[in-house]
Amino acid sequence: MKSTTKLKIVGLTTLVIALLIVVLSFTIFRDKSWDHFTVKPNFVLLILGVFLGMVALMITLLGFSPEIAKFSSKIGVETIAHAQKEMETVVSKKAEVVIPNVTPELKRSLEELKKDYQSQLIEIDDLLKKGLITAEEYQEMRKTILGLNK
Repeated sequence: MKSTTKLKIVGLTTLVIALLIVVLSFTIFRDKSWDHFTVKPNFVLLILGVFLGMVALMITLLGFSPEIAKFSSKIGVETIAHAQKEMETVVSKKAEVVIPNVTPELKRSLEELKKDYQSQLIEIDDLLKKGLITAEEYQEMRKTILGLNK
């Protein structure tokens, strides 16, 4: 017999005994010194029954721990699957919204870079025409501007 099955049996048996003790503390072993209309339980048996009941619940939960672990992992898997679907939905919507808005900005940035390259190339071309740099220096500067000098 598995140890978890033994724990379940011991826990449930102890729980039945604890409930029986609590019931007995209110019926047969009650304090009869009071009048007949009020019920005063035997506090020693009541406390014993409640304590035994709490211990029985812990033992029973230990017996069910494999089932609880399986259930917990199943909930985790379902949560992750649900979150994945939500993320895919959000990402697809975000792409539909963001890409059209980003594309014009990228085009503007690319145009600015082209203008910057063109202005730099025109500047070094003027330097070459004025004889301020040699043809070799011109070629070297041109490669640097275009990012070919690596």
